[in-house]
Amino acid sequence: MEANEFRCAMCGNVYTKEWSDAEAWQEAQGDWPGLPAQEAAVICDDCYQQVAPATHPVEYLDSLAEHSLRRLEEQIEQAKAEMLKRWKPGGVDLLSLKTPEEKARILNEMFPMFRFSVRKQEDKP
Repeated sequence: MEANEFRCAMCGNVYTKEWSDAEAWQEAQGDWPGLPAQEAAVICDDCYQQVAPATHPVEYLDSLAEHSLRRLEEQIEQAKAEMLKRWKPGGVDLLSLKTPEEKARILNEMFPMFRFSVRKQEDKP
């Protein structure tokens, strides 16, 4: 492909760019605010018309909801990871324990109202 060409991520055809990358990104940000660049795809005008907010409002709202849910899930995972880094119940750094059995033993001592156990490989679905 030439520098002034792109392959549509939806239909796979190769087209000549009619907009600069900055102009295309600006429109994408207007339609899908907060979309990370790594999740964006370059598509041709015909394919854009199949997902454009003005012509397909239900699909557009679905894509916004899906994007928001994905971002929320990522933020939850980051928060959980940060919490585990700082959480040292009873002064024990759970991340420093080497085996799942050690972790279960410590957690059972700290939280007797719960029962922590380790699944054996053959028990996993």
